[in-house]
Amino acid sequence: MTTPRLFAFTLALACGTVGASHASALAEQCLGRAPRLADSLAAHDYDGANKQLGTLMQFMFSADTLRGNWEGMIHEDGAYQSHGKPWVADDDGKDAFIRIDITFARKANAMQIVCSRDAHGQISSLAFL
Repeated sequence: MTTPRLFAFTLALACGTVGASHASALAEQCLGRAPRLADSLAAHDYDGANKQLGTLMQFMFSADTLRGNWEGMIHEDGAYQSHGKPWVADDDGKDAFIRIDITFARKANAMQIVCSRDAHGQISSLAFL
């Protein structure tokens, strides 16, 4: 008899394997953007982080806005510790949702970026989850 925990692990492993093998070219490109953006934020290089965003996102997330969001998380969750490897959360070939786990001293969060074919592969959305 299969235990529920073993079944859940097997299902998660199967789903992860299927998703990873079917990543579009857009998702592959976007996977490289997430750690660079996280590195810039961790280094408090908000101007550099802003320049990595798509045109509309540069306007919506100015360097000052990025600073406020990042420093707000540090205030709430403690000092930045590290970030993990990015992974594809969803990919339909038109929009690729990439997540990267970010660990702070008191809490783990995730950053999600979306790269859109309509935005020529640039980051068209940014959220901290």
